[in-house]
Amino acid sequence: MVANTTTAAATPAVGSSQSSVPASAAAAKRTYSSAQLEVAMSESILRTVVRANEVRPHNTTRNYAPKQKEWREWAEEKGFDEMSRYQVTSQKLHLFLEDRVLHRAPKRTKKKATHKDDVTPKTLSDSTVRLYVAAIIDLYTQQQARGVNSAPHPRPGPVRMLLCTRKLEERDRKKREYVDRGIGTALDGYTLAQFGQVSNYFIQRNSEVGFRDRLAFLISHFALLRGANARNLELADVHHLQLEGEGPSDCFAVVLLLSNGKTNQAGRVEYGSFLRNKDAFVCPVGALALYLFSRFHHSAEPFPNLSHSSKWYDLKVIKAPKSLTESIDEQTHSKALDAAFKACGVLTTAKTHAARKSGAQLAESGGASEAAVRRAGRWNQTTMETCYLTRLPRPVLRVHAGFHQDGGSYFLRRDIQPPQVLLERIFPQADAWERAIETGQAADGSSVETNIAARAFVRLLIR
Repeated sequence: MVANTTTAAATPAVGSSQSSVPASAAAAKRTYSSAQLEVAMSESILRTVVRANEVRPHNTTRNYAPKQKEWREWAEEKGFDEMSRYQVTSQKLHLFLEDRVLHRAPKRTKKKATHKDDVTPKTLSDSTVRLYVAAIIDLYTQQQARGVNSAPHPRPGPVRMLLCTRKLEERDRKKREYVDRGIGTALDGYTLAQFGQVSNYFIQRNSEVGFRDRLAFLISHFALLRGANARNLELADVHHLQLEGEGPSDCFAVVLLLSNGKTNQAGRVEYGSFLRNKDAFVCPVGALALYLFSRFHHSAEPFPNLSHSSKWYDLKVIKAPKSLTESIDEQTHSKALDAAFKACGVLTTAKTHAARKSGAQLAESGGASEAAVRRAGRWNQTTMETCYLTRLPRPVLRVHAGFHQDGGSYFLRRDIQPPQVLLERIFPQADAWERAIETGQAADGSSVETNIAARAFVRLLIR
């Protein structure tokens, strides 16, 4: 009887307003029609496409946008059907490459040859042709995401065949066009002697800008950085790490935290590092100290407020002249290196990338193994390296600093202990901030955030 009563109470009568589904949920289900849901889903996808374009690397947009614009202009000139004029298909992409890309001259040409008979026409390299394909396929991907292109992927078939053919013809193209055969070889860079000359060139400018450009060059060489890596560095990315067992002299590494770069768009933790060098004239630690000293003393830049990460995390290392939170642009960086290379007789097709390339070559010639150079340049990434190891390839650090790769010989003749009163005058705020970070309280009683990066930065300044 009780069970029957319970069942009857739990089961609503026919026609009753009661329901096992809450009224609000039922109302929510009836809110949108099928057409409205379709629109909502389309808008959701569109927001993702727009956001993906906004957050992707600036260099990607800079390289793709002109080529996609060129595609649209070509499609208009050809007079394709207006409804599908800009849609990317395999046949259209193949015709575009053949019509506009394969046989045209580079837009950015070198200075005209002085020899009157040198009129050999130049065409685009294989890598540039492939960049065009990547840009147009990116446009195809966006069209598919928006639901305005249902064509198959354009790369397989004729386009892939064309690219393979072009690759096989690349050697003949270079020979036919008399392309410089030294490009991309071991000669395309600087020697150890020229490396020292470039460093001296910057320091002889005797200005903070010269100190800045010298620092950017030296850390790019020793930490094997791309130009963008060096420019994007912030003070919070510069750390101190003590190294034991390296030799008679006290040894520490300056560790650079690299959380973004050409091959690291997702913020994966990577490191660049270097030691004090046997040769003081090319020492990256000395270059960093000299540049920061100039900023905090000669330029009267306020010492960073380390009480909270929001007050100093945005401060750049290689900063623009009129901003503490903006780095120098790529053009400024490239022009500075170009002037230095010309003054020192360095011939290289790369400017901001030359230090990474020559730094790796000089490390190898100094005795560092290929595996160590790979780790130093972040050319191999494993889960163990990414998550657990310090990833400081000591053999490369030792060779770069002027010592034997096997360790135990680290000795700096200039490594003497300066008077404490002198040390306290170089970065006088550093000791106070170290105590404040450890205790969580500044001298005036205000609270200070416990921050690992802040402590590592301060300890570097104290050293």
